[in-house]
Amino acid sequence: MNMPILPQTIQVADKQTSLIQYKSVPVMTTEQLADFYGTDSNNIKVNHSRNSSRFVQGKHYFKVEGVDLKDFKNWVTES
Repeated sequence: MNMPILPQTIQVADKQTSLIQYKSVPVMTTEQLADFYGTDSNNIKVNHSRNSSRFVQGKHYFKVEGVDLKDFKNWVTES
């Protein structure tokens, strides 16, 4: 897995969050999206599932699984 770069804090609208990159692409985690929309991460997942035909994996979202997911979670926790 191409590990994200060290996080930086960025301002988006009235919220601050960490800048995360996955495979050199700036991304937001499900939890970050939930925070921006003032909801919980399960709601983001349900809405994505209900509208899955509107999104292209690798363009609109990344689904990280297996060892890559474990590495990514460890990296975010250590950051």
